[in-house]
This record gives sequence, structure tokens and C-alpha cells, in this order.
Amino acid sequence: MNIINELFNTKSTLSYFIRKILPKYPKHKSIESIEIIPHKKYIWSDNYHVVIEFVTTFINSENTKTTISIFCTAHSNENRKPVCIKLNLLWDLGFNDSYLSIPKAIHYSKKYNACFYEGVDGISLYELIKDNNVESLVTALPLAAKWFAKLHSLEIINRDNILKKSTIARVIPGKKNILERMEIDYPHIYPNYKKVFIAIAKIENKHLAKVKKLSIVHGDAHPENIISVNARKLGVIDFTDLCIADPARDIGTFTQQLEFMSSRKLINPELIKKLSGIFLKNYFKYAKIKPDDFLFERINNYYNWTTIRTATYFLTQIKLMTRKDCHNRAISLINQAKEKMGL
Repeated sequence: MNIINELFNTKSTLSYFIRKILPKYPKHKSIESIEIIPHKKYIWSDNYHVVIEFVTTFINSENTKTTISIFCTAHSNENRKPVCIKLNLLWDLGFNDSYLSIPKAIHYSKKYNACFYEGVDGISLYELIKDNNVESLVTALPLAAKWFAKLHSLEIINRDNILKKSTIARVIPGKKNILERMEIDYPHIYPNYKKVFIAIAKIENKHLAKVKKLSIVHGDAHPENIISVNARKLGVIDFTDLCIADPARDIGTFTQQLEFMSSRKLINPELIKKLSGIFLKNYFKYAKIKPDDFLFERINNYYNWTTIRTATYFLTQIKLMTRKDCHNRAISLINQAKEKMGL
């Protein structure tokens, strides 16, 4: 049996939490119960990639109950210890405050190759998009812009060399691996895919030679990772890809994903562009940046890269997905990027 299945068993999970998690909460004397909620559950014979929420009910010395959502991100082939270290680093840099929030790392498990952390309680911007809740999106987007501006302004303290400098070509699974896979699995798509991918990577290298300052960037900025807690507070989750890079990467990635996800739910293209504009305007304000052509060139290049990255997801995850149009959607995205770049 795959070892990760133990975390989907209430009895074994409760035993593990009592031994490993409860000591992290000295004000509580016991754990009454755990509700297991899988958010991502890819489990094969030997490999796995999961994100699990454990709704944990603690009991203190006065027999008062407290419920805390503890999350776990675990991967059989990707080390999750750096996720815990990255979160601790951001906390030490004073990132978390009353209005801009991040998860709190609790425990790293070598056994499961998992990082356990307290989540951010709220609703994701993706859920707001799906619910067509435009009013809440308009409220949340300035806070999201402020969150990224704050992240990008942090001093780069690279404890244990945990933050790596990252470029498009280095993003997992890497340029060589992804191109080889596309050539083998999708030979009819490969020529256009390679042409766009290589062009975007070359443009990035050209830009990086002129960028004056790199920043700590989230690396996977999209609406599903951004949590609206309330009208005044917002948090961001999933720090697996936290790295040192061009801050324009987060901005291009987020605007592409915001527009892409919104285009599937919101009919009005002008409204979608308005939402993107709200984010950009507020990011420039909070980052104290006067945008110029060079910045927009960088943002657009990362926008195009995220379009290709989304197409890659549809192609590489197609066996895990039931939707029959994944293949056509990937081709459409590749063609969109190609047309936008004038290739």
C-alpha cells in the first residue's frame, strides 16, 4: 500500500497528529477528532501528490474545544521541507500581519515528505470567479496587489540557500524534459509549442540582462492560491515555487490566470479587462512603480509564458482529467500565445 494512504485513514492520522502535531500546541492537552478533506489526491502505486485539509478539534486544559484547519502538502518526488523553511523565512521577515496573511508552518514529515501548516481561512478568488461575485473580486484585487507588492519589497535573505534563482527554462520539469515529453507525446503540436516556448525563454534572458533588481516572487500566482478572508484581509497559499526572480513574473502570471479563469465564467470581455486593470493599477501604486514600456514587455512575456504553462497542464494532466476538450483547449492556448507574440 502506498504510504500516503495512511493520511486518509482517520485512526492512523489521529495517532500521527497526537505524536507530532499536538506538541506544537502546548495550550491544548488532546485532540478529540479529525475530519479529513482531500483537496488534491493523485495517488499511484508508488508515487503521490496530495494536498489534504485536516479539520482538527483540540481540547485545552479547561475542556474547551478549538477547531483549527491544518493542511498538508506532500509529494513523493519533490522535497516539501523547503516549503516549511520558506514559510518560516517569510514569517521571520515580518510578512504576516493583520491584513496580509500567509500560512504558518507547523511540522515537516520526512516519512511522508510533507509540510504541515495552518491554512488561511476564507474563500479563494477562483471561487469568487466561479460564483460570478464581481463585487467581492473588485474588493479583493487591490488587497492582492498590495500583497504582491509587499512580497516583492522584502529584503532577500537566503537562509540555507533555500531560495533559488529561477527562470522559465528552470521551472519544473525543466526546459529539456518538457520539450522532450512534448515531442514524444504530441508530435503534431510540438513544432508550435517549441517555437513559442523557446522564443519566450530567449526574451526573458534578454530582459533579465537589463533588470536592475530581482525579488522574492511567489512563482505560482493565480486566483486559486489567493484567499479573501474578509473585505479588509487577504492571504496567499502554496509557496512551493517561491524563488528569486523578476517580480514581473508574478504580475504576468496572475493577470493571465485571472483573465483566463474569468473568461470561462464571465461573458463580458470589458469586465474581465477591468478586473485585470484594477489589479495592475493597485500593484503599481503599492509597489511605488511608474510603469514603462520595459516593464510591460516583461509582464507580457510572463503572461505569454503562463498561457503556455496552462496549455502544458492540460496536455500533461489529460489522463487525470475527464473533460474531453483538454486537448483542443491546449492547442487554442498555444495558438493564442503564438499570435500575441507575432510568431
